[in-house]
Amino acid sequence: RKLHLAEMTMAIRPEAEAEVVGAKSLLFYAAGPILGLLIAFVFSLLAETLDHSLRTPIEVEKHLGKPVLAVLPRMDGRGAEARRQLGGEAARPSLPS
Repeated sequence: RKLHLAEMTMAIRPEAEAEVVGAKSLLFYAAGPILGLLIAFVFSLLAETLDHSLRTPIEVEKHLGKPVLAVLPRMDGRGAEARRQLGGEAARPSLPS
C-alpha cells in the first residue's frame, strides 16, 4: 500500500521583516552598564552612610565619652599562627586600624 500525503499550500506567503537596529538601541546597550555602575555606586554610598558601627577605640571614646579599658587583639591570618607555633615570631596582638 502507498501512503498518500496531502499537499498543503499556504494562502498567504510569509514575508521577512527588516530588523530595526538604530542609534536608539545602541544607546540603550551602552547606557545599561553605565547606569548599573551608577546605581551600584549610589547603593554603596548609602550602605556606608547608614553604617553606624564603632570600629576603633577612639570612636568608642568619642561616642561614650569614657575611656576604653581594653581592646581585643585582632587575629592575623593562618600564616601568622603557623609562624608563632614554629617559634619564628613572638605572639603579639595587633590593634585594629
